[in-house]
Amino acid sequence: MSAYTALVSAHLKILFRSREFLFWDLMFPVLLMILLGSAFGHSGFSATVGVSGHGAVRPLILHTLHHIAGVKVVLTQAGPQGIRSGHLDLWMQIQHHHVELIRTASPTSEMTATIIQGIIDQMNLAMIHAPAAISLHISHLPGPTFNYVDFLVPGILAMSLMTSGLFAGGSLVTYRTQGILRRLQATPLSAPQFLLSRYTAQLVLALLETAILLGVAHVLYGFSPRGSVLAFVICLLLGSTGFLMIGFFVANVVGTPEVASTVNNVINLPMMFLSGVFYPVGQLPAFIKPLSAILPLKYLADALRNIMLASQTLPQQTQPLLVLAGTAVVFGVLASWLFKWDARRV
Repeated sequence: MSAYTALVSAHLKILFRSREFLFWDLMFPVLLMILLGSAFGHSGFSATVGVSGHGAVRPLILHTLHHIAGVKVVLTQAGPQGIRSGHLDLWMQIQHHHVELIRTASPTSEMTATIIQGIIDQMNLAMIHAPAAISLHISHLPGPTFNYVDFLVPGILAMSLMTSGLFAGGSLVTYRTQGILRRLQATPLSAPQFLLSRYTAQLVLALLETAILLGVAHVLYGFSPRGSVLAFVICLLLGSTGFLMIGFFVANVVGTPEVASTVNNVINLPMMFLSGVFYPVGQLPAFIKPLSAILPLKYLADALRNIMLASQTLPQQTQPLLVLAGTAVVFGVLASWLFKWDARRV
């Protein structure tokens, strides 16, 4: 067995002997998915309507929709793409006295379209003597339909990869403070070889986490990902790499495991709640959306959803993949440059 293979094996053994790892990296994402999926996956009526355009009737339509229980209105130019990505149930474009609706065959989308049609019918009755009535055209968007669980599973998977990668850096701090890295320094092993072995072990864990999560989602909710397996795996590995490099970077700028854990939580928690893991980013307050746009977890979750739900290809994920690749390269270079074997030199 080569030194590299032995190190990968050692990393995996250390992780699987840790109860904290087994719970937080393998069990917690699954439990969170089950909790949220059971609570909201089959709940009452809830729909997200994307609205664009302008016109004299727009304020009245929006005002009416805002007072309908379960309807969330999002001002967006996403159009049909927002429906395909799972962020919207229906899209409405208003141009003067004409309303264009685009819906899917899902019950939620059909019910929402019926509600809007009723609203417009009532407005036309109220304006029976007006020179121009409101015209309505409803288009059907072909393709698969989504529910909350479909939206949730890729987000939870992205969150799991982020958490696993970030906190993998904590193990480097532990190795350093316990003198393990100092002992390895006395061997012919180089820093890049050591980091590569840890990276390989992390990719094995990422694939295991994915298999467990998707397996449970399929058994409990019938979730079946679509799209190219190759595109999915490339996105998965690139996202895992980016967050692992952030974890390595943190591990080389802090001195103790406690500080590493605190810093990782500071990174982890905002991304978890601002990146569209549990709900669409479009539902965030307007002043927070610019912050969401710079978080790599958002791009990983978006890419996974686009591939798993809408069967999009890798060329269609150019922006998310570039962000994730840039994250991996920048933080990987910084982590290698700042790498220290000895805790006294941190």
